[in-house]
Amino acid sequence: MGIQVNHKKMPLIPLRGLSIFPHMVLHFDVGREKSIKALEKAMLADQLIFLSTQKDIDIDLPTSKDYYTVGTVSKVKQMLKLPGDAIRVLVEGVARGEIISVDQETPFISATISMYDTVEEPKNKESEAYMRAIVTAFETYISISNKISPDVVHAISSISDPSRFADVVSSHLVLKIEQKQQILESVDVIERLELIYQLILSEIEILEVEISQAKRYNTMLLIIACDIDHFKKVNDTYGHNEGDLVLKSVVRIIKSSLRKTDILARTGGEEFIIVCHSINGEAGNKVAEKLRKKIEETPIDLKRDISISITMSFGVACYSPAMRNIEEFIKVADNRLYLAKERGRNRVVCSD
Repeated sequence: MGIQVNHKKMPLIPLRGLSIFPHMVLHFDVGREKSIKALEKAMLADQLIFLSTQKDIDIDLPTSKDYYTVGTVSKVKQMLKLPGDAIRVLVEGVARGEIISVDQETPFISATISMYDTVEEPKNKESEAYMRAIVTAFETYISISNKISPDVVHAISSISDPSRFADVVSSHLVLKIEQKQQILESVDVIERLELIYQLILSEIEILEVEISQAKRYNTMLLIIACDIDHFKKVNDTYGHNEGDLVLKSVVRIIKSSLRKTDILARTGGEEFIIVCHSINGEAGNKVAEKLRKKIEETPIDLKRDISISITMSFGVACYSPAMRNIEEFIKVADNRLYLAKERGRNRVVCSD
């Protein structure tokens, strides 16, 4: 895979709690004055803007030390003015980029960027092997997360360009910001493919190890599937940046109520699973009910001096040796979660 490096000056927006990859389409809300002016500058030029993720979402006026130097050159596709001063933006990732210098910070941030444009070349044996392995692992990942359409596998399988393939797969993975940044900073396509493959395997192996231990030592294993009720309404009412604050608050509340040995994983959007070992169904039901009440009773402070209350729905499943695989185990918990939502939300559907 060939790489052409071009230097270009362009406006910059630090993203809070979001990452974008080349070939990925993303919409987000912009409310900070500098970011709005950066958008306006981009629209007056070639619509290109550099998007870099903030290291700490709580910083309102970030300087160059507060966001990553590697990000994505993106093209602004659409802008929509929201009530108040905020703007909803639709962008498409164009190429990886790295900040050479920050040229100005007022009235908006502008930087000189090294753009890493990839030149498509035929797959070689090494990249083809990784791509095949990733497709296989990704199929398992989808069945575990149960939140991504199986059609995505067909879509990525049809991509012949290894660099594009890697970035499209990455855009569908639910990863920590630090992990996404690792992928962004992997300019070499083979290194990127290897990293993505390992990250997918690690997500799969977490549950595989838990189930293996439950079988081997005849211990109890339990999964709680949960998601935030009416989360779309939160995003639509307050914006996606505030929605990210809600997600982070929920993670903090849940973690504060779990044991150190319990595992919390975000499986997509506003959906999570909790893996608890050495716990039976009755105890698991109590854990889920305790979480439900704590979420309901804990106000969440947003950036605009607004405090909101949310609720969550929960589905609880105990592992049984009769379950053939991880997918079946998670599906039982998911089915109970969906049943909780059908019954009116803000409730727990318990393990048998």
